[in-house]
Amino acid sequence: MAARAQTRFPVGGVPLPRAGEEESRFLLRLAEWRRAEGIPRRCFFRTRPDQERADERAATSPASWTQTQEKWHKPMYLDSGSRLPVRGFAAALRRPGTALVTFEEALPDPFAAQSADHHVAEPVLDVTAGSPP
Repeated sequence: MAARAQTRFPVGGVPLPRAGEEESRFLLRLAEWRRAEGIPRRCFFRTRPDQERADERAATSPASWTQTQEKWHKPMYLDSGSRLPVRGFAAALRRPGTALVTFEEALPDPFAAQSADHHVAEPVLDVTAGSPP
């Protein structure tokens, strides 16, 4: 079975913007860290909660609330050279209870030259069930 290459880090080991830091400086710091760790510029990332806190939350929360919270563990696309995806990345890592982040390779690289007519698509749909009208 083939799988995407993955690298996992505790959230505390991933650079986040510092108070008062210019965004351009943070992007450079993130790029340096990413290169040192071997993480591609374009990838997917997933966040995971601290397991103890997740178990505690599930035991004390209504099922509908815990199901809603599971959505933020879905893979999100990150282009670490683009400001808006990096802002979303930083916000995801700062969510209360977030303990781990997993980076997964994006294959094929969406910006790599394609040979012939071979294309791969990976649709991601976010479907929310609502009560009927």
